[in-house]
Amino acid sequence: HVGEFEEKVDNWNNYIERMEQFFIANDIVNEAKQKAILLSSVGAKTYKLLCNLTQPEKPSSKNYAEIVKLVQDYHHPRPSTIVQRFKFNSYIRKPDETIRNYVAELKKLSEFCDFGDRLDEMLRDRLVCGVNNRIIQTKLLSERDLNFSKAYEIALALELANENMQSLSTSAENYGFAQPQREVNFVK
Repeated sequence: HVGEFEEKVDNWNNYIERMEQFFIANDIVNEAKQKAILLSSVGAKTYKLLCNLTQPEKPSSKNYAEIVKLVQDYHHPRPSTIVQRFKFNSYIRKPDETIRNYVAELKKLSEFCDFGDRLDEMLRDRLVCGVNNRIIQTKLLSERDLNFSKAYEIALALELANENMQSLSTSAENYGFAQPQREVNFVK
């Protein structure tokens, strides 16, 4: 059973994903049956919205994919590609943001940029330009044939090395060991 769609609690993409998992779990492959289940499950508010969106026809006159797209376009209209690219290309890693979180945010920002098969190249460039750490940036810029996966791996390794160095320094202080003359801080 998939409950009603509640726009304040759920988002349409997640709702449809759950609905499609319901179809798989119950071996429902007939599109007419999928449409009927969707229309009878969405709830009164979403059904009324569909009635308004399909006027003068009824929602049942549309196929499953058309119904899904109508509600998707209503709740989540496609944003401007140029605005999304501006946000993507302007994003710089925050001082306390981990490399993992930075890359996750970049991937999220790239969703509507329409980079196509250039996505990895754009992610690589944004990681190198926006990492906001001279040591990591220098290492990335010194690499030949740098792709996104390799850049991400290097940045993570340098971040982890810095965390380990800080942890070792803290441990040494706690046990009264002498500190090295100069601390190396890989990531700021």
